[in-house]
Amino acid sequence: MESSPKRRLTPNELLAFGQQLLARKYSGRPLLLAVRLNRSDHLQALARDPHASLVLTSVLERIEGRLRPEDRYAVASHDELWVLLADIANESIATTVATAFREALYPPVSIELAGGKTTSAQLQPVIGGAWSRSDAVGMGGLLQGAWDGRLLAAECDSRLDVRQIGADDSAARLVEIEHALRRNLYSNELEVHFQPQVDLATNQCFAAEALIRWPREHPLKVSPPLILAYAFTEADRGSHEFRVTVPASQVSRITASCGEMKAI
Repeated sequence: MESSPKRRLTPNELLAFGQQLLARKYSGRPLLLAVRLNRSDHLQALARDPHASLVLTSVLERIEGRLRPEDRYAVASHDELWVLLADIANESIATTVATAFREALYPPVSIELAGGKTTSAQLQPVIGGAWSRSDAVGMGGLLQGAWDGRLLAAECDSRLDVRQIGADDSAARLVEIEHALRRNLYSNELEVHFQPQVDLATNQCFAAEALIRWPREHPLKVSPPLILAYAFTEADRGSHEFRVTVPASQVSRITASCGEMKAI
């Protein structure tokens, strides 16, 4: 008996699977959705509260309930999902499908706990989608298109933006990003910020998360996953090693901040 395919993939696995779908000669094309959940239990999820994990499990069950055999999804973060839908015939169907996912995510999540208690969370999903007829548009172009759409969707009433990506638009955008990122990496112009990780139960700072930010003047942001995908691609080639220098003053500040948190 054949086992059912694994529908939940890592972000990198999803990108690789998407490339396989793009290489197939079907009448339809893949649709990529970038979904921001905007969970009301955002802080609990950041603190890795077990109840917040139950909420995410319930959300993923809603997603899986709408997937077809060749569709896949990935959890990019506690508040962001990517959904890859195979063989979508046109942009109109792409918008209809994205709307159905948005409506499925709107109802509050309520989970029964031991002792008759419940935990709940409200979602305010924002969805950006990208679809293309062109064979020249790869998963990097779809990912950036979905990310751009999601940023614009957050500013409109529908909370939804699905767009068709042209080959020229995608290529120009990706080339610009690649060249700019390469310049900033070699010139060490990326900014490193440290964010304390605090246990809400004890109010103790137990670690620090290192965040790398890319300061840009471009009106549209670049998705962090796209930067990571590019970095992994370069690492696979074995031709580059990128390092970002962290000033000692920043390390001192985060150490002091953790000390202050422990003293509260």
